Amino acid sequence: MHLCGIDLIAYAVKTATELDLFEIMAKARPLGTHLSTLDLASKTAPNNPDASVMIDRLLRLLVAYSVCTCKFVKDEKGRESRTYGLGKVGKKFIKDENGVSIASYVLFHCSHTKGVTWYDLI
Repeated sequence: MHLCGIDLIAYAVKTATELDLFEIMAKARPLGTHLSTLDLASKTAPNNPDASVMIDRLLRLLVAYSVCTCKFVKDEKGRESRTYGLGKVGKKFIKDENGVSIASYVLFHCSHTKGVTWYDLI
């Protein structure tokens, strides 16, 4: 079953990359700060009222693969919510000092062009 879900993780990473979530989390200060999905949604899709819920679902999946980390925090009314930061794997998707990361590989791996090429080879 694990092998069947590998593409799902790749597409989740692709979506997070396209939304720039890894770069946003990497730029959070002080270093290592966790961000709420409301914070992330306000920076990626401010006009979509459902964005924070969708980002939460996406990041919960990525937490299971150490791409992100998750912490629970309580607000002033005692309600718990999740906050997210970069995990060990997620740090590979942020740009280094030369502006390079493995994110471009994931974008290619999940691209339509690659899929069509493999389909035509078979």
